[in-house]
Amino acid sequence: MLLQLSEHASPGLDEQICQQLTDKIITGDLDEGNELDPVPRMARRQRVSVHSVQRAYDILETQGLIRPTDNGYYVAHLDAEKKQKLMIELQEIQRSTIQEIEQRCLEHEFSLARQIQTSLLPEQAYQDRSLSIAVHSQSCRPVSGDLYDYFKIDENRTGLLIADACGHGLPAAILISHIQFMVRNELKSGVSPDAVINAINSTLMEASLRGQFITLFCAVLHHQSQRMTYVNAGQNHPFIVHNDGTHVVLDEHDPALGLSTTSRYSLHSISLQDKDLIVLYTDGVVETMNADFVEFGEDRLLRTVNKHRTCSPDRIAQGVVERLSSYNGSTPQDDRTLMVIRYNQETER
Repeated sequence: MLLQLSEHASPGLDEQICQQLTDKIITGDLDEGNELDPVPRMARRQRVSVHSVQRAYDILETQGLIRPTDNGYYVAHLDAEKKQKLMIELQEIQRSTIQEIEQRCLEHEFSLARQIQTSLLPEQAYQDRSLSIAVHSQSCRPVSGDLYDYFKIDENRTGLLIADACGHGLPAAILISHIQFMVRNELKSGVSPDAVINAINSTLMEASLRGQFITLFCAVLHHQSQRMTYVNAGQNHPFIVHNDGTHVVLDEHDPALGLSTTSRYSLHSISLQDKDLIVLYTDGVVETMNADFVEFGEDRLLRTVNKHRTCSPDRIAQGVVERLSSYNGSTPQDDRTLMVIRYNQETER
């Protein structure tokens, strides 16, 4: 008699032996009085330890399913009522086991999805002659609906992107990764940010993704002309903090992507100063609530950044994270992404 056992499954081998023998007894594959393999033989045939088989036999004996004799173990007598009770119990165990296996498979799939998603993102810290970038990104699910990206378009231009897909989990993560690919590819091909975002909105509307929309801020830093051109599709308003502590809120915005075929996305432009801090963030940052259900808000974020403005972008991002933690003190209920970019003017490029 061969059983279907797996060392990598849950429950353990002894419980698997016990469950499968119980199933055979209840269904009549093993009748009353049938002799079971002796413990050593069962262990050899199933390629498991003697201890696993002995534990399984002990459990079956305790349940009254088998009885020991001087010559070995035999299937005990079971009346109809006991068989019915055991069948119900076994079905419940099998149902729980299937659910556990499905949960483990799902967790494994999410883990792989997270690894793939993370591999598509740039490092959370970057520095060259003209830029210093720090990112804090925290997901409330195994995969994130938030997205950040930065990349060289050419020697004089750098692309920036932050986005937030409606919802959480795999659907949002798949959608947001697709958007990342489209933006990066089109900007590197020389397409302007407004043309890229208008094309993405048309694609989303054609796909008829009911209930799915994306907020997004896409920008290009022009190092030679010391300007930033940008499109805001419903994303939280970024802001720029100057070295003297004054600031500018980039409050021009158009609707989120995927809401209307008639939406149009405009290109805006702003001059940059040496040592400017450009701060991009998703709603999970400013909508963090304290115990009184008061949101953290844009003002607290701005004050926190301004307080640390002379520090490195990494220290500024860390300061915001620490402030959020003290304000909320619990696990975030939404994905949070914060990008802090220090712009450094160059005399020559």
